[in-house]
Parts: sequence; C-alpha cells; structure tokens
Amino acid sequence: MQIEIASLVLLVAASGTPAEVQLQSRDVHLSDLAVVSDGQSNPVIARVPRGTIRLALDEDQARRLIRNRLPMNHVELRFEESMTLVAPTHASMRHLGTCFAAANRVVKGQFISASLVEPTTCEGRRSNAKVGYDRDARAPVATDEIAAGTYLGPISPITDRRIAKDADVLLTIDAGPVTITRSVTTLQAGQEGRNVVIQTVDGKVFTVPVSHLSEDLAQ
Repeated sequence: MQIEIASLVLLVAASGTPAEVQLQSRDVHLSDLAVVSDGQSNPVIARVPRGTIRLALDEDQARRLIRNRLPMNHVELRFEESMTLVAPTHASMRHLGTCFAAANRVVKGQFISASLVEPTTCEGRRSNAKVGYDRDARAPVATDEIAAGTYLGPISPITDRRIAKDADVLLTIDAGPVTITRSVTTLQAGQEGRNVVIQTVDGKVFTVPVSHLSEDLAQ
C-alpha cells in the first residue's frame, strides 16, 4: 500500500547539508532511497504529498518508509544521515514531457487544469482517457467523464480555470438571502474573470460571469 509522507517533514540540522534526490514524479521508488541491485524489483514505496516540493528525511525516517512497504531485514541507503526528496513542479513536468493522472473526478466538458491532475511517470503506458483539445480555449478538455486515478498521458494542464463550449454546468446566483441554482449549458468557451453565454433547459439565453458556474455536477 502506498502511503502519504506528509508527517515526515524534518528540520535539517545546520551542521550538514542533506543530499538531494530528484524525483521524476510524486512517486518515491525504492531506488530513490536505497541501493537496488540488478534484477531486484523497484516498487513505489510512498508518495510526496500534493503541494510539497521539497521533503527532508533522516535515516530512521527513510528506513521506516521502506519497512512500511517491504519486509526487508537489511537496507543499504543511498545516503548517510539525511536526504531531501525534490518533487518536480507542473512546469518542469511539462518541459520534460512527463505524464499526468487525474487526481480528482473530471466531468464531461470540463477543462483539465493543474488542480485536477498529478504528475506521474509515463513508463511506456498508453492512455485510454477521453481527452480532447479545445482549439479556441487552447486547453485539454474531457470528452467524457474521467475517474480519479485515470492515467492521462503527456497532456499540458491549464493553470487558470476555464469552461468549455457545450459543457453542462451548474449556475449559482445569490438573490438576497436566497441562493438559486440551475442546470445550464455553455454556448461558448470561457475563462475566469470573463463572462460567458449560457442556455437554460427551457431555451433562455443570457450572459453570466464564469465565476457563477460550477462543473461539479452529480452525474
């Protein structure tokens, strides 16, 4: 079982600078921490928490991570004392052509943003996810619902919130003490900070700010 390692943040002593381990994704493999011989398996033993770029570990923490995943009596760590795991940023992952997986459920018609995905290794895999590209919005978009954890491949997620044309979304309007919600369809692509033309189920057409629309519909 993979485990999150958010609780293992360590204040490194000023007496020494920890060695840095550059990760290819948020996945931490056995070989990132320990010496792996030829032919030995190299499983994922942990994952760097989302939002964390640098994570320092001492020797005891590194060994505990390995023991939690593998029943190994003897482990030869790559570095003595402490080490710092350095996870890639979204920008560096795109530059390296590294792949992504859905971190959350993505509904049909929703643009795929950085907040919805997490970096992962490509490892020669092929993606069966229904992902298209909206040329007007210059953004990847889900052409069908995508479940959390689905491998998406080497896409380029957008960094700002956008809504695709023909997306089924929820309109929320505050009218005094009352909040009104209606299911609507976008008639054009839009992005945060701008207005977009929508159509209600009874055929009415009007313009609303993108901030009033939500893709989090129960489908």
